[in-house]
Amino acid sequence: MFITINLCNALVIIRRLFFHPLSAFPGPRLAAATTLYKMYFEVIKGGELLGRIHQLHVLYGVSFFFSIDVELTGTIQLCPRSGY
Repeated sequence: MFITINLCNALVIIRRLFFHPLSAFPGPRLAAATTLYKMYFEVIKGGELLGRIHQLHVLYGVSFFFSIDVELTGTIQLCPRSGY
């Protein structure tokens, strides 16, 4: 039974990393596969998830795949910088 549970978990992670509709977007693979990435920054690092998301925007660009909860995070520019 233990082997069956591990096999099912492995298949779910493979699906999330390679066959999910949002898997083509860039982003940290651990965050795309499990919720451990979010838990680490919220619980262990003491709520630094928003700061990390900002760092990932700098690294990956405007949008990236972040969570298994079908979370595609992105930034938009609402007004041009020149003239304002």
